[in-house]
Amino acid sequence: MNEVTHRTRLVLLGTAGGPVWYGHREGIGSAVVVDGHVYLVDCGEGVGQQYRRAGFAPFEGRRTLRGLRGIFLTHLHSDHCIDYFNILLFSWFNGIGLNPHRVQVYGPGTVEMTARLLQAYAADIDDRMSDGGHPALQTRFETHDIPLPAAIVAGANANPAPDMDPIDVYEDENVQVRAILVPHPPMFPSFAYRFETGDGTIVFSGDTTVSANLVKLAQGADVLVHEVIDPAWAGSRFEQPLDPMQQAAVNHLLGSHTTIEQVGAVAERAGARTLVLNHLVPADNPHRRWLEAKDGFSGRFVVGEDLMQIGIERG
Repeated sequence: MNEVTHRTRLVLLGTAGGPVWYGHREGIGSAVVVDGHVYLVDCGEGVGQQYRRAGFAPFEGRRTLRGLRGIFLTHLHSDHCIDYFNILLFSWFNGIGLNPHRVQVYGPGTVEMTARLLQAYAADIDDRMSDGGHPALQTRFETHDIPLPAAIVAGANANPAPDMDPIDVYEDENVQVRAILVPHPPMFPSFAYRFETGDGTIVFSGDTTVSANLVKLAQGADVLVHEVIDPAWAGSRFEQPLDPMQQAAVNHLLGSHTTIEQVGAVAERAGARTLVLNHLVPADNPHRRWLEAKDGFSGRFVVGEDLMQIGIERG
């Protein structure tokens, strides 16, 4: 893991996209760290262990989660939230009680999902509370759905990400967080997030095809963390010629993600200073192929790696 001493850091916990197990990349998850306070974006497979390995707080004494302030889910595809409840269930034993505040959790459908997971794990939770004396998880975590206007929800089938202004989501002494809808059909809602800090701005695309809303949200960002897919891989999974079902599968992937050939121009339109590729699909692609994503972008370019840290400072 690269050493970064900046007060504000972007940490890529896992950089693999999709519900696939890879040997060298864990599932998608990132963190914004400001003066020791941690804001987690997505909870893909392995994010708990990656959080520990990142060393935000000492592992000794089971203090790993000391400093966790917020969790922000971009959407509810399993590769983005499979380890969400892992964080909650294991938090009792990993320092969550050292925090003077409840961890604030935001996302689409987060309140109902959490309530159902609490029911699903009721046997374990009841035992930990009655036998171990642990407090209810609701005293440590507070969940919120990101509200959307009724008209946007009603028209989601026709347009899952209409032109809109960013939504104010969360604010504390370290960060201001805003969100905007991005198109990741058929999943709705899907959000991108913008983190404003005293040291600079970080934007996370979430899963999205090319999006005017994202460009709006990311204007002038110091760092844009953007998903990417290799369209050559999408078509190569099947023997040619493709039958209608196979073609539909390829069309789905390319219609809900941003390709290597597209992402550089997105970052350029946003005026981002640094473009960081994340949520790599496929995660075992040759590195040289990802380097082609810089075409059309004039700023600093980074291919994300697990546990990579990037210091944030205004130019």
